[in-house]
Amino acid sequence: YAQTCDCLLILHWLVVPLVTSQWTTNPLWAGVFSFIQVFILWSLNNIAIEIEHPFGRDVNDLDAASMQLEMNRHLHRLVDPL
Repeated sequence: YAQTCDCLLILHWLVVPLVTSQWTTNPLWAGVFSFIQVFILWSLNNIAIEIEHPFGRDVNDLDAASMQLEMNRHLHRLVDPL
């Protein structure tokens, strides 16, 4: 699935300038429209990749180890007699 999405994004990246150049009369607008379309789709793809893999070592990833330790502390409080 991921490889197909990447291939389709590359195909889109190659075809969109040709289509927008036929759609508009000004080359500047063709470049602007092409950039906006390609940028938005690649950004959405990168967001989807981050959502698929939320745990890791990147800056914006969730810290699974500390979350597990906190959950264990909460569970321990529930079963620990006063």
